Amino acid sequence: MKRFLFHCRLNIKSKPLFYSLVSILFLLFTSHLPVRSQDMSRDSLIWYANDFFNKSFNQARRNAALAQIYADSSKLLYAAAREPYGVARYDYLIGVIERHKGNFPIAKEHLNRFLSAATTEKDTLKMADTHFQLGTILQNQGLLDEAIEHEYASIRLYEAAGFPQYTADSYTNLGIIYRKLKQYEDSERQYRRALEIDEKLDDLDGQASNHANLGNLYAEQGRYEDAIVCYQRAMHFDSLNQSAWGLAYDHEDIGNMLNHQGNYRDGLNQHFLALGIRRQLPHQKEIAFSYQNIGNAYFALNQPDPALIYLDSAATIGQAIEAKELLSEIAGTRSKIYARAGNYRLAYAYSVEYNNRHDSLLNQGITDKINTLNAQFETEIKENQIALLNSENALKSSQLSAKKRQLTGLLIALILFAVLSMLVYRLYRRTESQKVLISKNLDEKEILLREIHHRVKNNLQFISSLLNLQTEHVDDEKALSALQEGQDRVQSMALIHQNLYQEDNLTGVKVKDYFIKLIRNLFDSYNIRKNQIELELEVEDLNLDVDTVIPIGLIINELVSNSLKYAFPGKRQGIILIKLQEMDEQLELTVRDNGKGISSQEMEQLGSSFGYRLIKVFQNQLNAELAVKDQKGLLVEMKIRKYRKTN
Repeated sequence: MKRFLFHCRLNIKSKPLFYSLVSILFLLFTSHLPVRSQDMSRDSLIWYANDFFNKSFNQARRNAALAQIYADSSKLLYAAAREPYGVARYDYLIGVIERHKGNFPIAKEHLNRFLSAATTEKDTLKMADTHFQLGTILQNQGLLDEAIEHEYASIRLYEAAGFPQYTADSYTNLGIIYRKLKQYEDSERQYRRALEIDEKLDDLDGQASNHANLGNLYAEQGRYEDAIVCYQRAMHFDSLNQSAWGLAYDHEDIGNMLNHQGNYRDGLNQHFLALGIRRQLPHQKEIAFSYQNIGNAYFALNQPDPALIYLDSAATIGQAIEAKELLSEIAGTRSKIYARAGNYRLAYAYSVEYNNRHDSLLNQGITDKINTLNAQFETEIKENQIALLNSENALKSSQLSAKKRQLTGLLIALILFAVLSMLVYRLYRRTESQKVLISKNLDEKEILLREIHHRVKNNLQFISSLLNLQTEHVDDEKALSALQEGQDRVQSMALIHQNLYQEDNLTGVKVKDYFIKLIRNLFDSYNIRKNQIELELEVEDLNLDVDTVIPIGLIINELVSNSLKYAFPGKRQGIILIKLQEMDEQLELTVRDNGKGISSQEMEQLGSSFGYRLIKVFQNQLNAELAVKDQKGLLVEMKIRKYRKTN
């Protein structure tokens, strides 16, 4: 699991009550001093303020309440000493305290405010510290592209200020980010850089953290023997350092590895040990991780009830601290639990939530941005190495004679000219070949895409046929109706893929033609006699992409099916109107019949029907407004804001 370091590693065994009383008495005394006395004791006030500042920082992870007392004391002392930048540093302390408590939104607000003050003061070290803290918070929230920018900024500032021990912490966080992105080589390189610095400085906390992170990396790759060695080293250093926080992570890491190996019972025991330690600290973020791990273990042991209890507890904390990655993972596990239990409605809802959260965390744009930042950073390191080598070569080359330099230069020029001539010729030949190859590939891809749509259509048609066969063996009217409705929904999607492989446009659908085929299929499905129900279509000639047409098609399928079943009892005649037009950058969809209408009681019961709930899901997907009215029949209007047209 995640390990995040903080910079000061002093092992101060504070006595909370004693220090709080001393600070209060001292402040009561100094607050009543005359102005002249305060001016004379300004250096003393700043000394005590700095001391409380450091004590607050060192206690932020161990004892949040005591850290808050120290922070308040330092702020009052800085104010008494008329030190405005010292007062501004209070925001940094509160940001660190709230970060360790897991209150990320509050922490970011204070840290961003302090970063402006530190930048104005050109305080390089505190600018670096703040970037590090913000990077850690953003990483916990799953905002990896923003996190990596802050980590690179902290490394540059720490190196400029000459603080290698803090640089190691930033390298550790970079390793964690790249592990989440499954860029394992980059991750291991950053961990090794951090570990090399920690070993030189004999930093027990840093060595424990980076051995544990390497263990997590190896376990994720299935290298369990290497992972065990790393976890044992981490536990050794955490024991030497008497770090309860670190030991909790060690139990968690070992538990996760045991789960990877399928040993869920022993893994569960390790996670309970971690939770017991964390409840004594307490830090909400780490407690949420333990709840999640325990819930996952119970799910693996096929015990859904305790699994959901612990996952709900983790989600409650995750929502409070805006931990997006944690909430995404919990939604994925909930979906699997409900799917296994046969509750497909909830399984589908949580699956949609997981996909939405996961896609927002790791889309291609974010990954590309992170890869670009990584390349820039690695290039800076290489350029520094190249600059050093170039200076050495320049010193040696200055000792050569002028004649040798001239001959060498002439030879190089001739070689370059020959090479460039060859490259230009090869480039020309390659360009011509690539033109032919690209044209061929485009034709092949178009054929392949048509074949894919064809096969998808065939598969959906096969499913529809299976549902049709099943209806022949079902006597129950409700079951028979459900099978027929399912068959109609599948058929509505199959028609889309049929249009795609039959038309020249492989990405868009002509909605008017599609609507005609869809409704004709529904009329056949419900055995509507000729001249019994008249269809009126007022549809613009629009080409819409697949992601827009599928939900609209399913909505029309539900509404028209409803009208055919209920609006015209006793084979009475009627009219169904379907209207779709684009106005003011939105699609206006209208489905109307002149049937018996809908009563107020039926209107109240709409939310309990599956078809209406399905329409509501697609309404959210299309970012649409929905209105259902009784106006001499049923009238349904939908204004769709999220759609995409194709050429």
